[in-house]
Amino acid sequence: MWNSSRNSVTLLLLGVIGVQLTTLAGVSQLPADLPVAIHITLQVFGWLNLCLGVLLVVGGVQRRDVREWVAGFNEMMVSGPFRYVRRPVYGGVLLMLFGAGLLLNMVGLLLTSVLWAVSVSLYCRAEDRRVMERMGPAYQKYCRCVPLLIPHPGRVIVDFFSEGD
Repeated sequence: MWNSSRNSVTLLLLGVIGVQLTTLAGVSQLPADLPVAIHITLQVFGWLNLCLGVLLVVGGVQRRDVREWVAGFNEMMVSGPFRYVRRPVYGGVLLMLFGAGLLLNMVGLLLTSVLWAVSVSLYCRAEDRRVMERMGPAYQKYCRCVPLLIPHPGRVIVDFFSEGD
């Protein structure tokens, strides 16, 4: 419970910082004179990020609850969303922030997503060291094969189309 509360407060503070920085800079939206094709591309990319982010957060929270209930913290979870990223909830929040920033054309949200990525990456580096001490070489191999926050698009697409066969 404490970890979720701390993460929520951190995200809220980063959001306030992101919005304040864009207000001070006088840039609250992307330029309106961009070509229509670029606006459409940004909207599609925003929707894709938002949807993938929701899937990662929901899957990560669900798997985390199951892992704590069934296996405890001594077994490594490498299925479901953990197959694509090591931190699906953090990655999902990042993708949702970025996607919402693109959809709503808000530079403050885009900046908040960058601040979130930096802060979570720093936190996860320290956490990875502790997990590596506990899990050993298996976790090192997992870290080499699976990205921290943002899934490889090719792997997601291949898995999406291959699981239907």
